[in-house]
Formats: sequence, structure tokens, C-alpha cells
Amino acid sequence: MAEKKIDVNHIHTLPDFVEGGLDYLPGDFLREKENLTTFLSIYLRRLQTVDEMLVALAEGRLLNNASGKYLDEIGNQFGIKRNGLQDADYRATLIIQQASLSRGGTREDVISTLQQLLGRNNFDTWAGDNFRFDINVRKTCFDIAQAIDQILDMLPLPTHLRLTESQGRAFGFAGDDTAAGFGSIWDDAQFGVDGIASLTYVPDERPDWGSTTVWCENIVVDATIVTEA
Repeated sequence: MAEKKIDVNHIHTLPDFVEGGLDYLPGDFLREKENLTTFLSIYLRRLQTVDEMLVALAEGRLLNNASGKYLDEIGNQFGIKRNGLQDADYRATLIIQQASLSRGGTREDVISTLQQLLGRNNFDTWAGDNFRFDINVRKTCFDIAQAIDQILDMLPLPTHLRLTESQGRAFGFAGDDTAAGFGSIWDDAQFGVDGIASLTYVPDERPDWGSTTVWCENIVVDATIVTEA
């Protein structure tokens, strides 16, 4: 299960709404008036219900929670139209755009945005030579390919992005029927159900990277040494 995303929501209901209201009674002698405290408790519980409804409405307009027309309103503020995208894909696009406007494009900024978008332990990144930057996504609830342009916009220039998504079985050696062997994301046989990872994006004109990333969930090694007498 993916880790819960970082909570940046500062809108919350008061956990002790009723008791907090009763604490405003001046002097202990009023707290001892049973009829008064009963009346105030009923009144405060009604106010608590209204407060919870207002908080729910406010939370529904936050980017991470908004849907439908509320999400469209946020998109209009960024100048990004929905263009037929589903809520999850549209929200991902807006989250990346929001991060691009407020950050400087450093690797730390990019990783922070990916944490907000995907969850803290739901992706891996590698920085290589020739401005190469690899992102492997483990799980996502939206079509990340829809957000490629926005991901590229938040990366510094020049950056050669390669984006993969984990699929299929883990890596293992011969004899392990539950694992897949060595392979490359450039090899069509490694795509799909039994693949190590599927290639989601790579630039049309890429440099000769000269190396291949192998995504490993698990490695099984038979270290038995056989010697002849």
C-alpha cells in the first residue's frame, strides 16, 4: 500500500469543540449549574455540526481533494483547461504546475513535488551523466503519461528524462518461477505483465546513455559452491 501523502492541509475541525466552549464559562460555579451546561452543550454540538460542514466544504476546494467544477475553478486560476481529462489526471497536471510556479527546479524540489503527487515511498529517482534523470513509478491512481509535459516543465534545462512504471514480476535468477530475469526496458519482451518495468517516456532524440537501468524488487541468489573431490 502506498504511503499516505504529506498533509499540507491546515483546515481542521476542533477536536474538543464542546469542551472548549464550556471552558469559556467564567468561574467554576457556572460549570456546576447542570441546566446551564446541558443547554450550552446542546447548542455547542449544533455549532460543531455547522463547523464540520464548513470545514468539509473548504477541504473540497483544496487541490488534493477538489473534483468536478471545483477542480475546474482551480485549473482556470492556473490557466490550464481540463480538455477532457478525468479528475485524477487533471489534478496531477495541476499539482505539478503549482509546484513549478513556486519552486526553483532543483532535484530536491522535483522530488518534493513527486512526493506530493505520488506518495513518499511510491517512486525512485536516479541522476546520471549527460543530464540524465530517471524516474520509476511503482503505483499511481492516474495516467502519468498525461502529465509528461508538466513534469518536463518543472525540470531544469537541459534534462534527459526517462520515465518508467513498475510492472509484473520481480527480478530473480534461473530456477525461480516467480521472478523475471535480466532484461532491458528497450526490450519489448520485458514490457507488460511479465516485464521488469514499462517505458512510459523517453526523449525522441536521446544521447547515447551507454547503460541500462534494471528495476529490482527482489534478488534471489544461489550461492552454493560445488567442488570436486
